[in-house]
Amino acid sequence: MHICPKTGDHNTRKLGQYVWDASHKGEKCLMAWTQGFCDEQISLTAAIRTMQGTQAQNTKCKTAKNYHLVITFRPEDENKLTPDIYKKIEKTFSEKLGLEEYQRICAVHQNTGNLHMHLHYNLIHPEKLTKAKLSYDYYKRDQACRECEKVFGLSVDNGHEQATGVKISDKAAVLEAHSGEQTFQRYALDQKKELVERIGKARTWQDVHQVFASLGMEVRPKNGGLVLT
Repeated sequence: MHICPKTGDHNTRKLGQYVWDASHKGEKCLMAWTQGFCDEQISLTAAIRTMQGTQAQNTKCKTAKNYHLVITFRPEDENKLTPDIYKKIEKTFSEKLGLEEYQRICAVHQNTGNLHMHLHYNLIHPEKLTKAKLSYDYYKRDQACRECEKVFGLSVDNGHEQATGVKISDKAAVLEAHSGEQTFQRYALDQKKELVERIGKARTWQDVHQVFASLGMEVRPKNGGLVLT
């Protein structure tokens, strides 16, 4: 899952330290490594400075120069995963995305119900100094998932969207993957069919409110429009 940065928040150091879990001395980090650097044993501090130096040489790019990817694993697959397999999975995703030549900081976190891998890519090529083109990256990530499932014998995950036709935002999907709990966005979309049918029979605005209330939801005015809570 690609984690989009907040507007104006493209801090390479901050993201690199988060992935490495530097602020907690690696307490939630099962393993961490780097790829794409001349020195295979480069420290986190040196890796971040190298990435920053590479990015600084591209003065034309005004968009994000970092790409944050999260790969979540199912609990039943944890016993199949080894340090070598984690690195091979990272390699598969990097190749599918066309980022195998780019600098990246990688780590596996174990602080939630599901093991998950963080990949922090520097999108500026270390030699060409051009920015990587990531068109249709969703489909490339999906291809990497299918390949890893097959090669490493992992549980096949066709995705909730394919199974039910429900598409949630990347942020909501990541929250679900990390917490193991359903987000409100998912819940609301799952109720769509029933809501449409029942609201279609409503005679008054109060009837509409009662329909939402019966499903634990409420419609509220906000900024000249309406929000569902």
